[in-house]
Amino acid sequence: MVRRVGWTPQDDAGAMRRTPMETVIARADEILHPYTLEVRDIAWSSIYEVGHRLTDRFDDVLPQERGTRVPRMFIIGDACHTHSAKAGQGMNVSMQDGVNRAWKLGHVLSGRSPAALLDTYS
Repeated sequence: MVRRVGWTPQDDAGAMRRTPMETVIARADEILHPYTLEVRDIAWSSIYEVGHRLTDRFDDVLPQERGTRVPRMFIIGDACHTHSAKAGQGMNVSMQDGVNRAWKLGHVLSGRSPAALLDTYS
């Protein structure tokens, strides 16, 4: 099950995008603490609304079913997890999820690996 956490409320009406730059700079200082940020000039800015998603597992096999059946559905990449842009992991992790799932699925479908290989993704 994927849980959405920390999403911008639907009734926000774009209020987050109108956040004053002073508020953004103050928040950046909080995040970077103990380091500081000195802003001298802003040529252009944009507000990025982060969506957080969490999941307990990455396929449709319940824990008590593990080893008794092959997964039929997979959750991959940003569909099941996101990472803070501050850490620079989002695209890297999501793309590697896809690569991991693709080669395993390809090996199973082509008969080069047993279906049990699909359990190793989750």
